[in-house]
Amino acid sequence: MLGKSEIERYSRQIMVSGLKGQESLKKAKVLVIGAGGIGSSLLPYLAAAGVGYIRFLEDDVIETSNLSRQIIYNESEVGLLKGAVAYNKITEMNPYIQVDWISEKFSQQNAALFIKDMDFLIDGSDDVTSKFLVSDLAVKSGMKAIISGIGVSQGHILVMNPQNGSPCYRCIFEKPPEIGVIPTCATEGVISPLPGVMGAMIAYLVTNFYLREEISARLYTIENMVWRTLKIQKNVECIACS
Repeated sequence: MLGKSEIERYSRQIMVSGLKGQESLKKAKVLVIGAGGIGSSLLPYLAAAGVGYIRFLEDDVIETSNLSRQIIYNESEVGLLKGAVAYNKITEMNPYIQVDWISEKFSQQNAALFIKDMDFLIDGSDDVTSKFLVSDLAVKSGMKAIISGIGVSQGHILVMNPQNGSPCYRCIFEKPPEIGVIPTCATEGVISPLPGVMGAMIAYLVTNFYLREEISARLYTIENMVWRTLKIQKNVECIACS
């Protein structure tokens, strides 16, 4: 049940979804991998919207080069742990939700522990192997998932709903590339607001699912600020989901 102060806090959103939708959001349990470029805007939006339980993984420290695009951090926090700073800010932002920060990288060894009791997985990291791992776990568990990535001026967001037979990440990219093949922000750069746009879009997709029980398995792409929505067909020869 929502308290009086929560109803006031979420009043504009409740106008759209009704109390039932907001209560569904309060019951949500979301795992977010990464509190960097995408995660630093995604996490505050999820918290502000009222996602009841957020668990996030981040083990990096804040660097000066992060500050132009990772807007949750500021100059005085350079050298501090991203996860600690993000945790403090999003818990202060909304006292009606629960947040857990884990200072570890997502891996095959710890994945089963960290996805336990979750109902939505989100990869917002720059680790390609993490994206394939999230996809494989979603297929195996039937859990909904969003996997994202960015380049210089482009990005992609894959929405997975395995229970409805949606394609997985391996339907598009069969296997992880060799290390160093895929460019990163560190090697190729990125237009600063792009990660924020991506994080906000992912937060919208997740929030809309809980509020309206609407989620479509789609691939969303953005390039030079032009969005495209693609319906991806399952690869009948996919080693993971077929």
